[in-house]
Amino acid sequence: MTVSSTISVFCRDGVFRTVYCHLHGEPTWNGRILHTHYATGQQAEALVEHGDIRCLGPRCDKPAGHTLQNRGRCDGLLRT
Repeated sequence: MTVSSTISVFCRDGVFRTVYCHLHGEPTWNGRILHTHYATGQQAEALVEHGDIRCLGPRCDKPAGHTLQNRGRCDGLLRT
């Protein structure tokens, strides 16, 4: 079963930015990754600046050439 979630960050400009995450929204997955890999404000802002997420991972970039039609490996975030 898919557990979707949202991730919100209070940014330096005083605005909340929110992204949708399609998979693994439970605290034992997304919560652990956020706590471990996105604990600073700079890391969290970088995460939400890229837009919605398919599957949260330890990196906030998408692999070169990634599309939902050509997924390749899940080495980091898969963006929608």
